[in-house]
Amino acid sequence: MNQSVTATRLRLTTLWMAVFSRAVGENAVRAYAILRQSDGLREHTVGFLFLWLGLAAVPAFALAPLIGAIASSRGRWLVMVLATLAGLGVIAWSSFEEHREGQTFWLGCIAVLAFESAFFSACRFAILPETFKQARVSLSQLIGLFAVATGVGMLVGLWIGVEHFLDGKPGMPVPLQFGHIGYGLALVCILLARFPTEKPVRINDGLVVPMLRSARAIFGQRDGRNALLALWGLFAIGLAVNQWMMPREATYGFFLALIIGLSAGGLHPHPYRTLGVIPFASIGLAVCAVWTVTSGDWYSPAVGMAGFIGLMFPPLLTIFAINQPDETRGHGGAILHAGWAAITGCFVVYLLLTLADPIASRKMLGNGIMALSLVGLVFAWRVFLRAAIELTTEIVLWPIYRISATGPGLPLLPFKGPLLVVANHTAMFDPLWLAKYLPRPIRPMMTSKFYDLRVMSWLMRKVFRAIRVPNVSARKEAPELLEAIAALDRGECVVIFPEGWLQRKEEIELRRFGRGIWQILSARPQTPILTCWIRGGWGSYFSYKSGLPMKNKRFDFWRRIRIAFLESFVIDPALLATHMETRLYLMKVVLEARAILGLPPIDPFKVPIHDDEVKEETP
Repeated sequence: MNQSVTATRLRLTTLWMAVFSRAVGENAVRAYAILRQSDGLREHTVGFLFLWLGLAAVPAFALAPLIGAIASSRGRWLVMVLATLAGLGVIAWSSFEEHREGQTFWLGCIAVLAFESAFFSACRFAILPETFKQARVSLSQLIGLFAVATGVGMLVGLWIGVEHFLDGKPGMPVPLQFGHIGYGLALVCILLARFPTEKPVRINDGLVVPMLRSARAIFGQRDGRNALLALWGLFAIGLAVNQWMMPREATYGFFLALIIGLSAGGLHPHPYRTLGVIPFASIGLAVCAVWTVTSGDWYSPAVGMAGFIGLMFPPLLTIFAINQPDETRGHGGAILHAGWAAITGCFVVYLLLTLADPIASRKMLGNGIMALSLVGLVFAWRVFLRAAIELTTEIVLWPIYRISATGPGLPLLPFKGPLLVVANHTAMFDPLWLAKYLPRPIRPMMTSKFYDLRVMSWLMRKVFRAIRVPNVSARKEAPELLEAIAALDRGECVVIFPEGWLQRKEEIELRRFGRGIWQILSARPQTPILTCWIRGGWGSYFSYKSGLPMKNKRFDFWRRIRIAFLESFVIDPALLATHMETRLYLMKVVLEARAILGLPPIDPFKVPIHDDEVKEETP
């Protein structure tokens, strides 16, 4: 492991410790302040909730453009330091005032903590997508780890603030001691965790216009928009359940279940397939919501809801972090938190309007939670169906294929933008094996022989959006090439096997590429190309060895599949002058990927051409 990777991991570790210690300190002080303000009563009153939630929500919403601009600038490290100093300072001042006067305005203290946390969180949110490749770690797992740090810190801080509310008097109460320790340790860690900004923006470029531009970019593409809406919906459910619906004695169980969910939700390393847990978790969330509303029990079901909410959060945060403009990523964090602040404000207004009848308020809000969870269930299966199918398929195939990948291009696989993946074709499952490592949905090209099967056709058209290739030997037009070009224009990932057929003989591992790859690149010469070599498919159940695929062969079990990835590149326009030069060059690069696996070299000039009598388009 080189020094830059080690240094980045150390900085991420110190940042993780800062997030955890801040969460402990903030929530210990918050719990103490709430109990202090309510004379030790654990049950919230409507008026009290209205006051402190309003103070927490207004700054994050009103200052969202400023927060986003700072989180996207070179000065975000300094802002994280100043935010932590502000939190430490207000805790120290409030503690001193209480010791001197016997009381202080604790609601103001926790409002300041919420205010500085909004800046800190947006800056942290912008850092993780910029550093995970340098650290050679999975973004989804990294985001999951930081989500767990926040959740565990909240639980520990809450326990300290509530259970040790009276400890330490007449000296400094224990929760305030932990507030000082938590923020002091966080300050030290932040000073050690300085990350360079990838593409900084300048504050004098404006505040509102860049924010609106980022919001338009996020809502203009499907994945980012869907993830943002889902995150807002889950926050609304969690806020209502935790702050108003469930009894206070369920609080520890709620946060413990949330932490377990966050831990499980951040386990899968694939940034897209991790979304596959969301449809299944949405079923659990809806069941718990219906159960609690129909039974009137807001204890056990509320704890279950927290677990399912936690399970969905890391995947959604990951896909949201990926699908936003790189240069203004801080605005994405600010937009996310501004939405949460707006939801909090709406919740506060609802409490104010129903102040006279808390019982009726809870009943109406419970029905709203149930309705939102049922809408979310339909939304999750409609939006994340493909991810759910891919995740389920991966689990099913896990004992059948041992898939591994290597090569210099593996840690650099692009998460978004147009990409043309070029590989050899050994078996029908080649696209599935590639998709395990390509960190995004792919658009494979599939022959009509398989595409037009009844159930397969619906999946390919509506879910996987595969490109249909007519199963004919000769034709004047190739609409599938136009569709591939259009997909690249939309910034999608197209997988193509330029040989145009599956391997037929063991001694012939590659055949000359067809003209289709040249036609695609001629129309879109600036497209990044990712070349790879697949080893292990020949001889599998879905290959042509000993006969047709799925014939005269044992079903695969624990079969080893190896894939080598080279770094993506843009082809030299001069090579596109003739189709043969392009085809031979790409064959040469694909064979370079083969060498990474330690396989003997193949001379691209001795690769056999197509035989029309046996040529057949394959998926």
